[in-house]
Amino acid sequence: MKHFTTSLVLFALAGIGLLYVKMNDLEKRSQQVDELPPGVAQEHMEEEVELAVMMGRLHHFAMKLHAAGSANDLELARFYHHEMHEVFEGLEDGRIMDEGKDISALVAQYGRPSLDAMGAHLQEEDSAGFSAMYDGLLQSCNACHAASDHAFIRVVAPVRVPNGQVFGSHR
Repeated sequence: MKHFTTSLVLFALAGIGLLYVKMNDLEKRSQQVDELPPGVAQEHMEEEVELAVMMGRLHHFAMKLHAAGSANDLELARFYHHEMHEVFEGLEDGRIMDEGKDISALVAQYGRPSLDAMGAHLQEEDSAGFSAMYDGLLQSCNACHAASDHAFIRVVAPVRVPNGQVFGSHR
């Protein structure tokens, strides 16, 4: 039993020593970041955002929003609207510049009003008018694409329901 206790104490001390080394390393790295000229760390973080990936997620959620809304599944439509809202927040807060265009500002200008209107509509517990609201959302997406010199990217309402998920009655 004495050897077990001694081994356990040595193991614990080794673990504490390892944590101490890791904490020192993290502290040094934090100080290095703090010593960078203003804006350098932020610029590096901004470069991490891949616009095409975020737009792909937005498009994926928009197709599912369409399927849910078309099936009068307001609970699911609100869920996908919320997911779109989170992507919009990332786009707006990310200070994203692409080919000299302020994508974050364009998303706030073109997309946010339509997305917010869609959210308000979904809270009304009535699916009537969903199609018109969705078309308005797509029009704002396409206007944003045009404003960012990407008019060749045109989104339209899906003609098929996405595979692998039930839209409609799920109870």
